[in-house]
Amino acid sequence: MNKIKYIEIIKKCPYCNNNLIIINNNGIKILKCDNENCSQRLTNRIEHFCSKNHGLDIKGLGKQTISLLVDWGWINGLADIFRLDEHKTEWISKAGFGEASVGKILSAITSARTSTSLESFISAIGIPLVGRTVSKEIIKYYSTWEDFRNAVGGDWTQFEGFGPEISKAINNFDYTEADEIAAMLEFKQPEVQSKASSTAADGLIFVITGRLSRKRDDIKTDIENAGGKVTNSVSSKTSYLVCNDKNSTTGKSADAKRLNIPIITEEELMNMIK
Repeated sequence: MNKIKYIEIIKKCPYCNNNLIIINNNGIKILKCDNENCSQRLTNRIEHFCSKNHGLDIKGLGKQTISLLVDWGWINGLADIFRLDEHKTEWISKAGFGEASVGKILSAITSARTSTSLESFISAIGIPLVGRTVSKEIIKYYSTWEDFRNAVGGDWTQFEGFGPEISKAINNFDYTEADEIAAMLEFKQPEVQSKASSTAADGLIFVITGRLSRKRDDIKTDIENAGGKVTNSVSSKTSYLVCNDKNSTTGKSADAKRLNIPIITEEELMNMIK
């Protein structure tokens, strides 16, 4: 007989020794340090901001390097990333670095000033519940940072897929730092797709669930490039549920069967949109 093992929830942050609190993040309970000045919280924010999937894709600024920059006192906020060139001379003398590696990082930061899209920036700044999927939807209605900022404070639930919690998160976010960074950037204009571009999934809404052979973000990108949209929950508006196990009894599969939503495999999806 298997014995149940209980894991004691730690109460103190291992980085700053402040209290840890339990918060509800879109239905998932997570531990979070309540210290706004915790170095690890800052490191995680910077990593998110610089990441490829969620942020500005600044190559060379991985978590280990970011942690060092925070420890050295060179980064105290997101805007400090764009001031790292002030520390170049001292940086290249640090162990594990050199002129070539530091130069590549600074070059990537410089490139981000003109190669960042508004979609990437909105996803990167850390608005709760606002990732790449939500930011893609936002830029359909607001093509400039100024337009988006002017819309903050309004009712975002008018847009499909935007519930009260997302609307509240957008309106309550502190944009002081984001405004400072936006003034440093020259946002890249979105590419205009030609009429000949693939629109095999134009207007279709997909929900993805279960085990996949490819990364979920890559599948979402393929769907969106083909004109479709990916949401997190099955509703009467869902066009297809993507699930490799059509006999699955999970909640999403049950909802799809109840609503007569077609269930297709990952391979069938790729055949559809390619």
